[in-house]
Amino acid sequence: MFSQKILGDGIAVVPEKGELYAPADGVIESVFGTKHAISMKTNAGAELLMHIGMDTVKRDGKGFDPQVKDGETVKKGQLLMKFDLDGIKADGYDVTTPIVVTNADEFTIKTVAEGTVVPGAALLKLEACKMSFPKGFFWGGAVAANQVEGAWNVDGKGPSVADVATYKPNTDVKDYKSHVAMDDAHIAAAMADPDDTYYPKRRGIDFYHRYKEDFALFAEMGFTMLRVSIAWSRIYPTGEEAQPNEKGPAVLQRPLCRDAQERH
Repeated sequence: MFSQKILGDGIAVVPEKGELYAPADGVIESVFGTKHAISMKTNAGAELLMHIGMDTVKRDGKGFDPQVKDGETVKKGQLLMKFDLDGIKADGYDVTTPIVVTNADEFTIKTVAEGTVVPGAALLKLEACKMSFPKGFFWGGAVAANQVEGAWNVDGKGPSVADVATYKPNTDVKDYKSHVAMDDAHIAAAMADPDDTYYPKRRGIDFYHRYKEDFALFAEMGFTMLRVSIAWSRIYPTGEEAQPNEKGPAVLQRPLCRDAQERH
């Protein structure tokens, strides 16, 4: 686990004395219940796991004497743990002690210690990774008509599959096939029901009427781009028209473009 860096990158120390010291200033996050390990967060944001020996969790706390508690502020070089080094060795355990940076993806890590080290000596050099986006980067979002429009029977819009899809509280959310399954009887019953209580996509977020408020919220989040769509059944209500229904798209398209231009 440690050699494969599954928990993160770091360094390993072979103790000559049964004492563990803080490698940096920070706060103790957890003294493990089995006392064989301590985690802390340094003032620089590095999350460290100090694990005394290999497989020593099996000792169930035997031979470990923590000198700190959860939430305690500590200084570099401060004694964190006393442990029975000879007893651990006598029981056949490897006492190699990894010190792992568990959030290693946030840092560039370089080993600076080698050979014999003393408490408080620098072991690792950590530099925070600098993440940035190029100048002019566009932050944006996207919405789909069947999810947000609402106004399912307004301005000549025809019915769509989304309009007859019912809320199924007892169906597993991961079972998409069951959620969208329907037959002729289901469709007929839905078409005869003018209510929208059990037809959530008939309501959406009422983007059709409240798009200006939604635009304001997107702008507040720093979005500079937004992809929207208009339901086909709003343009061609039955799918058999020779000419599009101009009323529906006109209500959305022109104001949307105008509002977006004004905000830009």
